[in-house]
Amino acid sequence: MTTVKIKKIHNGRYGLKSVASIPKIANGSGSVKSFDLKIGKTYAYKGKKVSVLSAKCADGKLQANASSVFADGTKVSAGIIRTCTSKG
Repeated sequence: MTTVKIKKIHNGRYGLKSVASIPKIANGSGSVKSFDLKIGKTYAYKGKKVSVLSAKCADGKLQANASSVFADGTKVSAGIIRTCTSKG
């Protein structure tokens, strides 16, 4: 298990940045084969309970980006875009 640090950013359509550092496994000889991510953190905003995974659908697209940097310097990234319908 590891801790994920979440901070508010202002980077175009992205408003949150999450960073997880995976500790060394087997004294550096092991590697991660898979992982699961569960987001359940909530907080109060203007008296209402909201999730860190709240999203707006202002332009009909829900968009996210993920990237990883490995110990050998290899970088991997992926983006997702889904259509959505705003409430109201």
